[in-house]
Amino acid sequence: MRLRPWLAAVLLAVPFAARANQLGAVGYSGKQGESCNTCHAGGAAPTVTLTGPSTLPAGQSGTYTLTITGGAGARAGMNVAADVAEARLEAGGSDTTAFSNELHHASPKPFSGGKATFTFRLVAPPFSGTVKLFGAGNSCNGNGNDSGDRAGLTTFSVSVTGGTTAPRIATAPSATPAVVTGISSRLSVLGADDGPESALTYTWSVSSGPGAVRFSPNGTNAAKQATATFFRAGSYVLEVRVADAQGQVAASTVSATVEATFTGIAITPAAGQVLPKGTRSFSAHGVDQFGGALATPATFEWQATSGGAMSPDGVFTAGTALGGPHIIQALAMGKAGTATVTVVSELTEDDTTPPTVSLASHRAGATLTGRVTLQASATDDRAVANVEYLLDGVSIGVATAAPWSLVLDTAAYPSGPATLTLVATDTAGNAAASPSVAVVLDNATSPGAGGCAAAPGAPLTALAVALLASRRRRLGGTPGPST
Repeated sequence: MRLRPWLAAVLLAVPFAARANQLGAVGYSGKQGESCNTCHAGGAAPTVTLTGPSTLPAGQSGTYTLTITGGAGARAGMNVAADVAEARLEAGGSDTTAFSNELHHASPKPFSGGKATFTFRLVAPPFSGTVKLFGAGNSCNGNGNDSGDRAGLTTFSVSVTGGTTAPRIATAPSATPAVVTGISSRLSVLGADDGPESALTYTWSVSSGPGAVRFSPNGTNAAKQATATFFRAGSYVLEVRVADAQGQVAASTVSATVEATFTGIAITPAAGQVLPKGTRSFSAHGVDQFGGALATPATFEWQATSGGAMSPDGVFTAGTALGGPHIIQALAMGKAGTATVTVVSELTEDDTTPPTVSLASHRAGATLTGRVTLQASATDDRAVANVEYLLDGVSIGVATAAPWSLVLDTAAYPSGPATLTLVATDTAGNAAASPSVAVVLDNATSPGAGGCAAAPGAPLTALAVALLASRRRRLGGTPGPST
């Protein structure tokens, strides 16, 4: 039998002098499809039986015996497992050992009278149903190696009566779509129980994935139909736990892949100055549905609405007239990004240093309840123009004067984890984003599907957030990803 990486022992019995093969192992009962014959081969197969009570009251225990007859018949080893996690297997004597809720022999056991027996106890789960036992028995010749040995397999079903019945997954969870090109997917699952289905609660969580997911509704019976809102592209495994009134749980998982989708264009800088007949270079990049920068292979088409002309590589050449701001655009794949340029007699935007900004009023992990005043610490080598607040990537307001504070009413958002990001812009148009701060919104009266759970958006790449926010403010629009 092959060594398990988490158990330095082998299952099958050989003479006591061969110290390396005296101990047993788990995982070879036949439950997972493997048996002792994975390594031991060549001998005649023994007969293996499991005997004991075929019925147990919920939560009660019974004594069972695994018997090995025939085969090489010198020494014996065993492994027993159950198919119900809540059923507990206990050693019945010094010849068996429990590990990871399975049983294996503690040392090779000699045959006596043509057979070898191992006793153990099964403690039934606290609910009714059927527990299936899987047993492997190996009959060894004691020659010190794996040749000439052989194992047999058996099963035994125990009916558990009384107690309560654990829920089960009647309809496996699904995600529609399973390949997400937007920001959300519709989740569906259905449980069943000996009580009414309406008494079951469904709770979704992220089993694995690159970021957080917001589920709405969640933790209620209505969550059998829920919306998963994503904030980052990648592959996710989502778990749903179905619980009954007694706290018994059934769980299952569903996979979803969120693809970064080209949804807009950001231009750098978002605003600029140029002298008459002078030039100013602009660059563009695509952004995904979460505002993250994309390395799109798109070729951008540049145009200016007035004030001058754009070259194919993004260089604006001003005319002779002062004025603006003039709008320039980058277009690709049916999307457009905008920025502004002003023709001035004297450049005042030699300031290329972005401001610095951070959340001063709350630390990471803070719980926000009711109406909360958020305050930023923002500085610049010249002057800060404004500070924009984003909750889970969605703009919730702009502070235009020191002390750069904003009141957040948590009643507009569902309870749960959230991320605050601040974007500061100076008077020259330089913008910078703060480090994201994870907080918890605690609002028992907030609607499950309201607030930012119902609004598209997510934590944005800092540069994309800064540029998009600055550009939209200069155009008088609402900050957020281009669409």
